[in-house]
Amino acid sequence: MTTKADLRRMVLSHLAVIDATEDPDPEQASLVDLWIDGARGQLVERGLCWWDENDIPAAVVVPLVRYVASLSPASFGRAGKGYEAYESLSLRQIAGLKSSERREDVPLHEADGSVIW
Repeated sequence: MTTKADLRRMVLSHLAVIDATEDPDPEQASLVDLWIDGARGQLVERGLCWWDENDIPAAVVVPLVRYVASLSPASFGRAGKGYEAYESLSLRQIAGLKSSERREDVPLHEADGSVIW
């Protein structure tokens, strides 16, 4: 299982803010934690978060990293680099990973309110 600290490093590495072997500086860590917490809150509201913040299932890690990165590139000087395009795909992937007893038909929405599915 992946921890929030692992997720923090992975998001910042995915955004090319730090090297994958580096630890973020305190300011970077604090800012990405706000994005991670906000993204997790959105997933909880949509019924798409079934894990604890320090017990992230391995199958969820990649789409979760991409989802957080899709929400936060401007905060790290990475706006317009294509990260935003991962939001819808990441949400669909996370929804598809819910176990059958936890799966629900949860409509996903774009930022403008239009339904994805």
